[in-house]
Parts: sequence; structure tokens; C-alpha cells
Amino acid sequence: MVEKRFPYIDFINQVLSVGRISFTLDEVIEKSGYNRKIVQVSLSRLISKGKILLIRRGFYVIITPEFSIQRSIPYIMYIDDLMTYMQRNYYVSLLSAAALHGAAHQQPMQFFVTTTMPFIRDIKKEKIHISFTIKNGWDTSCITQLKTRTGYVNVATAEATILDLVENLQNFGLGRVIGIIEELSEVVNKNTLKKIANFYPTSVVQRTGYILDDLLGREDIAKCLFVVLSKRNIYPQYLSLSTQKNGSLTDKWKIIPNDKIEIDI
Repeated sequence: MVEKRFPYIDFINQVLSVGRISFTLDEVIEKSGYNRKIVQVSLSRLISKGKILLIRRGFYVIITPEFSIQRSIPYIMYIDDLMTYMQRNYYVSLLSAAALHGAAHQQPMQFFVTTTMPFIRDIKKEKIHISFTIKNGWDTSCITQLKTRTGYVNVATAEATILDLVENLQNFGLGRVIGIIEELSEVVNKNTLKKIANFYPTSVVQRTGYILDDLLGREDIAKCLFVVLSKRNIYPQYLSLSTQKNGSLTDKWKIIPNDKIEIDI
């Protein structure tokens, strides 16, 4: 008697029927009863046919009909499942969070995710680039949950996004970060910004305050950061982390503007 083959397509349809878009290698092994090697070979065939994607070892995403031409799935639809699979706390951050909060011109080629130690390598494959930033931790007030077709995703609040971008200024460029902050300042809650700023380094709060106040004319927002700084020891900081070290110290924020500023909007 010939052993019945495992219906992989039926399995995929079953996953989709319960509102999921991802599955793991271990799930298929358990359902099929086949050994790991046999399952991996079969799933590789489905990858070559454009039915699924291998995102990380043992974690697969189903390519639904509406994405069959581009053979890629929006990160936001599976990032929560991926991070759960990896057993990591996380939130969508930086340029990706900025885009979700309405910084419309920010459509980064890569998807930015903040997580905790230990270090994790970026995921880079054809049409897939997930960039991981490491933090020691964060307060729950720094994140909000966004509802998607497949569940909920942790996303940095607009306020945390601003502070994160300033903290990672060297990675994106001063002009670009200022342009994003200008857009996000329209949706910022001052009380939330004040609360969240307590979890960031003094230098980051100084630079953020200076950008909002002196460069964008948003003293109405920046004053809440000055309240945070009034309880700390403040030392002079360069605005940019570039090698250029000239500039005059500003009295209020103790910032030395040391870079040419061209706002990217």
C-alpha cells in the first residue's frame, strides 16, 4: 500500500483560514509526521513556485494571491509572528515607525525593528531586509499596538520614534531626521513626550529639544523636554556626531550646531 502524501497546499490553506499568514517548520513536521529533511525539501519546492517565503530558518510566510506578482509580503503582516517565533520583545521603530505615523515621504527599503540583547543579525534576502536595533529595554509607554489584517503589531509611539531617531542620528543624517521630526511634531502629545523622555539619555533629550525649539520653531513642544532636563546635569553636546567640531554653544539647550543643516522633506 502506497503511503498517502502530505497535502502541503491544504495545510497552507488551513493556516490562512484561521487568519494567519505564517507557519513554522516544526508545525509541518508535527502535522505530516515526516522527518525534517523531507519537509525542508518539499517546502523548498513551494518556495521555488512562489507559494511561500523562508524568512528565517524554520519560519515561513505564505504568499497570498494579491502579492503573488511581487512575490513578497508586507513586513507588518508577519513581524509579530516572527518575533514571537524568535522569542524576542520588540517594536517597529525608526523610519518604519515614522512611516506608520504619517511621515508620508518615509518609505524605507528596509524594515526597522528594535529588540533586546543578545545581538541579532539583520535578515537580508531578495526583497527582504529587516534591520534590527538593540536596546537594553524600554518602558511600555514607548510603544503602541497597531491592528493589522493578521493581528497586532508593537510600534514605537510618535514620541518614542522622534527620540529614537535622534539617538540614531548618525545612521540617517541630520537633515533627514529633522525633516521627519517636523512631520511627526504634528501628531506629538506633549505629556507623552515628557514621560518618555525620562527613559532616554540626557544628550538625546538636549538634541531633540534643540531641534524642535531652535530649528523647527516648536517651543510649545520643546518646553516639556526642558522640564525633564531641569532635573538633570546638562553638559555641552555637539548637534551632529560628525567629525566637524566648530560651532557656538547655545545657552538654553547647551547644544553646539556643528553641521550644515539641509532639511529633507
